[in-house]
Amino acid sequence: MSDRVNPLMLKLLAEWEETRACSQSPTPEEICVAHPEMLAEFRDRAERLASVDTLFDLAGFASRETKPDIPGFELEHLIGQGGMGAVYRGRDRVLNREVAVKLPVGAYCNAEARRRFLREGQTLARLRHPNIVPIHSAGVAGFTPYLVMDFIPGGHLGRHVKQPMSVEDVAAVMVQICRAVDHAHRAGIVHRDLKPSNILLDDAGRPLVCDFGVATLFVSDDEKTTNNRITSMQGCGTPAYAAPEQRRVDRERFAPSADVWSLGVVFCELLTSQRPVLKDSQNRFDLVLPELKRSQRNGGLEQIVRRCLAVSPSDRYPTAGAMADAIEGWQKSRKNRTWKIAAIALAVAMIAVAVSIAWFNPEAKQKRAVAAAISQLE
Repeated sequence: MSDRVNPLMLKLLAEWEETRACSQSPTPEEICVAHPEMLAEFRDRAERLASVDTLFDLAGFASRETKPDIPGFELEHLIGQGGMGAVYRGRDRVLNREVAVKLPVGAYCNAEARRRFLREGQTLARLRHPNIVPIHSAGVAGFTPYLVMDFIPGGHLGRHVKQPMSVEDVAAVMVQICRAVDHAHRAGIVHRDLKPSNILLDDAGRPLVCDFGVATLFVSDDEKTTNNRITSMQGCGTPAYAAPEQRRVDRERFAPSADVWSLGVVFCELLTSQRPVLKDSQNRFDLVLPELKRSQRNGGLEQIVRRCLAVSPSDRYPTAGAMADAIEGWQKSRKNRTWKIAAIALAVAMIAVAVSIAWFNPEAKQKRAVAAAISQLE
């Protein structure tokens, strides 16, 4: 097998590493479902990468034991790790409150990581929304950059992929997430890496969007003629949730519509426990959508998912806010339908009660007896 790795294999390995880092365990068959011809090579390379992890730990590249000394904060234990960052549960020594401290891992702890962490901190500082994790502090301890944020104790949304929520709860959660992403878009920020592991849940079940590490700015047509698109190629998100325009080799620009695609993937995954598969063949994309339940197809949910996952950005919802509006429209129609069914049931019950009363009422029984006697005489 050649040591050169083709771009498709790199994408598959990146998806595998990201899901593995988020405590998920996809099989090689699941990763290669759209490209079965890559399965044998992928399995071999994944095994070799897994064995190399130990060497990185020994070399200090991804050590989970070494924790930097951050002034004013005490790091307690690791609570999550992704492709480029690790998050520790910590405590603010001055205010005596729990916090989450994000650090780069291993090979990413360099000058570029410091710039990226500073950019993420500046991005979060611009956003104030009840469904976006707030930032408290940022800095560099020694050579290690860090971010200090709210500690969210409920875990991330990924757990509900294998432990599904009700359709109503999924819709309610997605509306809040869409509103948060729309708030970021209005501030000129595209997230570019929306996925269940980047959406935390507090104890009350409230979703909070986090990890703006690969987010970037875009400018509107009024500010600059860029078709409302961003121009950075740095950091393209997680392949399984990335929009078609993020996957192209010649990607130079993409817009908030890329986040709408990612929201559609998350929505579909929460409804079906499966991700849609985007097959890429010679710059042509074909979407394979998991089958939704009948109750989800009726009433418009399937149409919402399909519009989010339109291959052409112009065919998707124009904003995350428009997607939230569509879901709220579904909620309203479902509520109205429930009220109508309840009203019909109540009317039927009242008629039944009235008939029973009339039938068993003594005076009514006497009138029926007289009527029956008269009819016999006739």
